[in-house]
Amino acid sequence: MSDAMVFDIETGALPLPELQKILPAYDPGSQKHPGEFDPKSVKLGNTKQEDLIQKKIEEARVKHEESVKQFESSLAGAEDRYWASIIEKAALSAITGQVVAIGYKSAKNVIVHGQGEGDHSETTILREFWKVYKTFREKGRKIVGFNIQEFDIPFVVQRSIILGLSVPSSLFSQRMYRDWE
Repeated sequence: MSDAMVFDIETGALPLPELQKILPAYDPGSQKHPGEFDPKSVKLGNTKQEDLIQKKIEEARVKHEESVKQFESSLAGAEDRYWASIIEKAALSAITGQVVAIGYKSAKNVIVHGQGEGDHSETTILREFWKVYKTFREKGRKIVGFNIQEFDIPFVVQRSIILGLSVPSSLFSQRMYRDWE
């Protein structure tokens, strides 16, 4: 496969301020307060003795107070946990993620373009990718990689469109798309 080039992308979450602009804000109302304690809600079963009834009610009251305290302490970090859970999954969506690096391997060399290297922004990385793509396609060489049809190519195309970069129309022809295999 010396006439082919293997490539792979690495993705990461967009910076938190960007995610906060495009996704719904944290809703404190999404946390359900345990409400006021209602002694009538305590299940007493067949208990008839007043002292056992009062004991069960008091145990339920203490348990309810603990749940209120847990609720209040969970509110303190709830918004941080909300955004952390989004960031955890963000790299898998072209809407909430970004290309942080693309690596190429051919018979002759290995090249990696990553953010943070000189002026390699995501836009620069994607522009370089499309240059490499065009060069290889013009020479009739294949570009291959693991899971590129299901993830890498759709992600690169979507991010390019989001960033206002042009995507070669040849990519969308059925014959050309099959050549990624």
